[in-house]
Amino acid sequence: MTLLRVNRPEQVADSDADPADGQWSQLELLIAMLLDETRFTRWEAAVSRLAKGEKKPKEPEPTPRPGVTTKRRKALPPHVAEFLFEHMNGNTPALPPPAA
Repeated sequence: MTLLRVNRPEQVADSDADPADGQWSQLELLIAMLLDETRFTRWEAAVSRLAKGEKKPKEPEPTPRPGVTTKRRKALPPHVAEFLFEHMNGNTPALPPPAA
C-alpha cells in the first residue's frame, strides 16, 4: 500500500483507503469459514429438533468476503435434475429436452 501511495499523484494518495476493501489473510479467511460452519451447524441442529409442521428458520447467510459476490442459482428443472442424477450414477439416460 505504501508503494502505491509513493507512486500515485498527491490528491489520489491522500484519499481514504478502507482496509476492508483489500485482500484477506489466510487467517481471516479461516476464521470466516469457521464462523460460517458454526452458524450452519447450529441452524442444522435447530432444524433437526423441529416438530412436524413448525416453521423452518431461515438458513444463515455466509460471512461476506472481499471480492466475492453472492449469487443464487436457479433451481434445476426436475427432468434435468433426474438426467444429471442418472448420469452421475453411471447410467446412460436419454438427453433431456431443450429448455423452452
